[in-house]
Amino acid sequence: MFREMDQLIQSYQSIAIYTHVLPDMDALGSQCGLKLLLQERYPTKDIYALGDINDVPIPFPIDEEASVPLASTLAIVLDTSNVERVSNQSFLRCDKILKIDHHIDYTPYGDVSYIDTSTISTCSIVTSMARELGYTFTKDIANFLLFGLITDSGRFRFPNTRAEDFEHAAFLLNHGADLQFIYDQFYVKPLKKSRGRLCPQQLQSRTQCRVRQNNARRCDAFKGRLDVHQSGAINVLQDIQGVDAWATFTQLTESDPIYVSAGPHPGH
Repeated sequence: MFREMDQLIQSYQSIAIYTHVLPDMDALGSQCGLKLLLQERYPTKDIYALGDINDVPIPFPIDEEASVPLASTLAIVLDTSNVERVSNQSFLRCDKILKIDHHIDYTPYGDVSYIDTSTISTCSIVTSMARELGYTFTKDIANFLLFGLITDSGRFRFPNTRAEDFEHAAFLLNHGADLQFIYDQFYVKPLKKSRGRLCPQQLQSRTQCRVRQNNARRCDAFKGRLDVHQSGAINVLQDIQGVDAWATFTQLTESDPIYVSAGPHPGH
C-alpha cells in the first residue's frame, strides 16, 4: 500500500498536506514531518502544509493557501477521521484526496485511504512509510515525527503502544532527534503550574535550585506514604522550568535518618 501511495504522490507536481483543527503534536508532527520528507524525496515538487498552527512552543513550517493551485493539487489529510474536522476545508477543492489516519474510520472520505487503527499515532504510520520506501531522514524530520510518537503514546505508557513504536523511536533518535529538547518543550512546566502537585510549604528556592522537605506533619494533607511522595517529587522538581538542580529531604519518622536525593535538571 505504501508504494501505491508513493506512486500517487509521484504523479502530482503540487501536494498540500492537511490535518485537524486545534492540531496536537501527532497532527503537526506528522504534517510537518511528511512535508520535509517529501521535499527531501522530491525537491522539484511544490509541497505545502496548510491549516492551523495552535499554541505550540516551537515553529512549524505551515504555509499560506494563496499560492497553492488547488485544482491540480493532491491533498494528503493526516490524523483526521471526518471531513468537518479538517482545519482548512480547501482540501475539498483539490484534484484528489489521500487520507492517512490511525483513528476508526467511521466517516470514510477521500479517493485513497490508509487507515491503521492498531497504530498508536499517525507519526508512526508516516515513519513506517518513509522507512519502507527508503526516504531520507534529517534531524528536523526526526524531531517532528518523534514529537507525535511520544505525545500520542503518552510517553510510551498507553496500552496500545507497540514494540514497533519503540523501534521507530530508536530509529528517529539515531537520525538526530533530540529527546531532551522534545521533553523540555512539552513536559517542563513553569513553577506556578507545578505547585498543585506539591505541598506549598514544602517547596523552597535557593536561586536556581528547588528544595523539597518531606515529613509526616507537612504532608498530612497529602495521603499516602512519604517514600512515595519522595519519588514523585523527583519527577515534579525536574520538570519545573528554570530549575537547574533539585533536592529532596525525606524523614519517614522522627527517629529515622533523613534521606537525601539530589540531582541536576536532565538538560544540564
